[in-house]
Amino acid sequence: MAQPEPRPANRESGPRPRRSWLATFKPPSPACSLALSLGLCLAIVGCGPSGEQKRQTALEQQRQQQLARQGLENCRRDQARLKALLLAIERQQDQLRQLQTAQYQGTSQPQPPDPALAARFSREDQELDELRYRERLQAWQMAEQRAYGHWLEAQASQREQLRRESQSLSSQLRRLNPALFKSSSDVQIDPNAVKRASRCEPADFGLSAKDKGDQMGQ
Repeated sequence: MAQPEPRPANRESGPRPRRSWLATFKPPSPACSLALSLGLCLAIVGCGPSGEQKRQTALEQQRQQQLARQGLENCRRDQARLKALLLAIERQQDQLRQLQTAQYQGTSQPQPPDPALAARFSREDQELDELRYRERLQAWQMAEQRAYGHWLEAQASQREQLRRESQSLSSQLRRLNPALFKSSSDVQIDPNAVKRASRCEPADFGLSAKDKGDQMGQ
């Protein structure tokens, strides 16, 4: 009986050799390397602000708090003076409005002779009465022209006086609190700024109720 031919040895049979981990390691891409480097730096330095930055922030907050307290203190110090100036300006504006709407009040015009009464007199007397009336009328007209001219001069003088007073009051108010005006060159007053300066509330200066108590306690 014939013996079976021996099979060739299977190269894949038997235990496989172990592959080194270096053979399967793939180096990271440049983008990954940058991300890893940044992450390592953040881990070392820390994600939040540094101690010096925190100190500077605290100092700035303290400085702003002091400025706010000082502003509130100045507001309360100047409150009475501010209200007096605003009241004077309001009275002056009322006077100016009255000047602008005022009308000249002249004297009454002479009345002509009564025709029914003149009919009782002679023609010569009627002509004499008419002549006297015309003289009175002419004198009245001349007097009214002079009076009206004096009235116009007085009106102009009062307006000029109010203008000078207005400039003086505005200058005083600007020196007391420049923030009340809409701009450095504008003479118009900001109503919202006047409200804040008149009430002197801590909230208008960024202060809380606790800050108000501390300020009053000082």
